Amino acid sequence: MSTASEFLHTDGRGGFFCGVNNGEITRKWHGWWYAENPPRGRRRLLAGFDFRVTHEGSDYWLTNHWEKDRWVAADLEVDSPHLWRIPRPGKLAAEPMDFVIVNFRFQESTADLVAELSLGKATALQIRILTPNDTPLDAISCFIVEDDSERELELRDREVLADVSLELEKDCERVWVETLQRRTIIIENNQRNGAMILKIRAKQPTSAEGFAPQASDLRIHPRWKSSMIIDDLRRAADQFIVRGGDGSTTILAGYPWFTDWGRDAMISIPGLCIATGRINEAREIVRHFLAHMNQGIIPNIFPEHGAQPRYNTVDATLWMVDVIFRLWTIGEIAGDSELCERLREIVEWHERGTHNNIRMDSDGLLVGGDAGTQLTWMDVKVNGHVPTPRHGKPVEIQGLWYNALMLIGKLAMRCGNDAFAGHCAALGERAAAAFAKRFASKGKLHLADVVDRDGDGTSDWSLRPNMVIPFALHHNIIPAAKRADVLRATAEELLTPRGLRTLGPQEPKYHSIYRGDVVARDHAYHQGTVWMWLLGPYVAGVIAEKRNVPELHAQLPAIAEGLIEHFVGEGCYGQCNEIFDADPPHIPRGCFAQAWSTAALIQILQYDPA
Repeated sequence: MSTASEFLHTDGRGGFFCGVNNGEITRKWHGWWYAENPPRGRRRLLAGFDFRVTHEGSDYWLTNHWEKDRWVAADLEVDSPHLWRIPRPGKLAAEPMDFVIVNFRFQESTADLVAELSLGKATALQIRILTPNDTPLDAISCFIVEDDSERELELRDREVLADVSLELEKDCERVWVETLQRRTIIIENNQRNGAMILKIRAKQPTSAEGFAPQASDLRIHPRWKSSMIIDDLRRAADQFIVRGGDGSTTILAGYPWFTDWGRDAMISIPGLCIATGRINEAREIVRHFLAHMNQGIIPNIFPEHGAQPRYNTVDATLWMVDVIFRLWTIGEIAGDSELCERLREIVEWHERGTHNNIRMDSDGLLVGGDAGTQLTWMDVKVNGHVPTPRHGKPVEIQGLWYNALMLIGKLAMRCGNDAFAGHCAALGERAAAAFAKRFASKGKLHLADVVDRDGDGTSDWSLRPNMVIPFALHHNIIPAAKRADVLRATAEELLTPRGLRTLGPQEPKYHSIYRGDVVARDHAYHQGTVWMWLLGPYVAGVIAEKRNVPELHAQLPAIAEGLIEHFVGEGCYGQCNEIFDADPPHIPRGCFAQAWSTAALIQILQYDPA
């Protein structure tokens, strides 16, 4: 199995190019995905490339390449993504500084995938372009840029490759072979410095322009500024912030398969936008989701291919309130009458009832859903079955509801509506009192995960990490006397070097490894599988309670160092995976680049580890 690092390049419009640095295609997602309706409607135009150079009369493969029924190793060693050096020790006699570099990027404001070629002393380069077998032959065109003009290149010798092996798909028991077509370009190196530019262009370009947000600042603790990852963190944050064809700005939840999700966007904004100085983008993202708010709920997801937004979320709107307050406190969003009215709508709709039976119950807590819905972040549904049923009153939803009430009350006072501010405060106090009574038990360190799941007063006491989420909020609903217990219970059973387990190892439904077919994976997704984003709330809690949990506070530098190790040394270079196996060695799984994972890393590196 290939152990080569993956790479990711993005175009700011939802399109991306990804692969591994040795040239193998190991996922069905590798290649160039072009957003026909930015940032959605993505279509795979390319699967990959392989390269061969002619040097001193001999041909050398720069990349692994598919021949007949297997991947054949390259002739040259890979120093880093897209950099191949001649010679390979002990094989060639050329000068050590001879090299070939192929640097991929997206050209600003166009749909062009650009390869900058530095060929050294090579006299010719052969590029074989691999595309999905169902991609029309005229879907792309290729150009060489010479003297500021473009010359179209001929794509020669179409060849069909059947049953190309995709190694990274095997663990998931997905279809792990695919049929590709391969065509060839020959480029003669007639330039003295051996440098040229190759463009691959979609033949039906979108009207949307490219978008390249730039961090004005990256606020992390000085301890970590020597780790040489500052530029990589900025670039990683950039890759999730995209602009749609309608001019709206949003956050893609992850690469390669997620679109923009309300929950993920709001959880990610503090790390990807506020911590990096992208305040304008943060405001635009909030406005984008507010514009689609319906009955006090913002969309959970904008589907890939143009369907209407889905409102199956109980928490995305409440996370948005926290973001709005963050922007208001730093003077970057006005507490004007229009915004205050939208926030009032949120409270009123939640009081009287909205989508998916989301409503405030008689005890002041927020209830929602039924046995067939999945409204929290633990949202898997497979074959009509919900493996992690959390309808009723989930623990983190009460924390988000309480926090939203307190913050909307403060903003209402800023807008001069003292009566509504008092109403919100009273609702918040009522929810907090009910929470302390229903979710905490003298005989347990941890909190109940869900109460009133079936409306009969029973509670689910499974050990899950959702109880730490209130530590990420401005107002923490967890009783002060219980907070250290919650953090210790989390550290003892759920904490790993890559994130928090989603279920305690002693629980009967615990899954140690995330693999198998879609049913097996979905049943493991929130039943033990580790999620990095949850370290954000956990670390925030340990910082807040450091006097009460000094032993946990002492572990924070090691947690940060472990995440940096993943960021630069596992999976996709310069990105953070979505999930990891619950048991050691915690193999990275799921999306190789996840917005809220990267946001959590940036936020954790802001804290003072002392």
